[in-house]
Amino acid sequence: MSAFIAESTILHSDSASSAEFFENVFSGKDLVSWIPSQYFPEQFPKLGGSVVSPSSLGLPDDAHYLLDSSRRLQKILDKLFANFADLLRDASHFDAVFLMKSNEAQFDFSKTYEDRFFAGRFTNKVFSAAVLQKFRELKVGSIDESKIHIVDSACASGHVAAGHIARFFRAGRWSRALVIAIDVVSVERLWLLTSLGAAASQREEGAPLYGPFSRGRNGFHESDVGVMAILESESACRERGTPSSSRITSVYQNADGETLTSGSQGAARLIECLTAISQGHEIRAVKAHGTGTPLNDTSEAFAINQVFGNERPMVISLKGQIGHTLTASGLVELLICDQMLRRKRAPGCHRLIDPEGDLSLISEAQDFSAKKMLLNAFGFGGSNACLILEAN
Repeated sequence: MSAFIAESTILHSDSASSAEFFENVFSGKDLVSWIPSQYFPEQFPKLGGSVVSPSSLGLPDDAHYLLDSSRRLQKILDKLFANFADLLRDASHFDAVFLMKSNEAQFDFSKTYEDRFFAGRFTNKVFSAAVLQKFRELKVGSIDESKIHIVDSACASGHVAAGHIARFFRAGRWSRALVIAIDVVSVERLWLLTSLGAAASQREEGAPLYGPFSRGRNGFHESDVGVMAILESESACRERGTPSSSRITSVYQNADGETLTSGSQGAARLIECLTAISQGHEIRAVKAHGTGTPLNDTSEAFAINQVFGNERPMVISLKGQIGHTLTASGLVELLICDQMLRRKRAPGCHRLIDPEGDLSLISEAQDFSAKKMLLNAFGFGGSNACLILEAN
């Protein structure tokens, strides 16, 4: 099973391009902070995270920016297609197009907010139609609905999509696939996430932003992102001479969950996932899912320690620096790990304050000599998906 990462583009925070985003990550720049309070309703608590700047999307920099999540999602999709246009013009070269976005919470806030808050809800059906329309606008090549696949496995979606694509590559049925993932910070979803204790908020004035695996953590910091990636089979890479430096060689998935945000006692299913994926591999580096929620980090640390024991692989956690991009996180962090293998450099774990879990977390950027990595992704509701990424 092999799926090669051929090309990608990422829109995140104030990064104007993928190159700038990766440079920010590997130079150690903090990409999350307290989100400016003018962007959301006054009565909402201060939230950690990052948003794509309104000016870069051609939107006004005014109050209630986060209320207009559907329009922001469309604008991010427009910009992704503009950035990737030359590589997308012959759509007939894609055997499949995978789409991922988080569903918006369906709460009735009509008595609190103006009606425009509910206009144009960006459902998966609307998302699919918008992507097809963008391909039509390119006027070269074509793609039809039969090639569209919607993946809705929460934070594990990127790994689930990659695994599905790799299996079809191995069977010889596909050779090239496009993956598109978008997630935007939404006030209505944040009402749900903070009530569950999943999203972090500033409970005391002057309190720091805690990163994953920090003792004082109280949830994740959500971030806007748009990302596209082209995955190719080995034969397609050879035929096209496509530059590639890493490949997905193994994927393992299972399901868990006694509640929306916690797994079974003892993290049994996480242990099963890590054990199965690591068999036959010498694992020297693990990219943790590491959301910053108390339950997730505790379960993941326990599972890593149970599976690897005294071997103690290096553990990299990225969400303290880039925020949690939810449904898009698996794909975004896969591309960062691809860059780690290319650059032979690992970014440090940001906002790591009084760490717990007895993991070999790296707090500062350092040289990276591993030739393969284990990547974890664990989603709301119990979707677990781990993959092996190897330098080519």
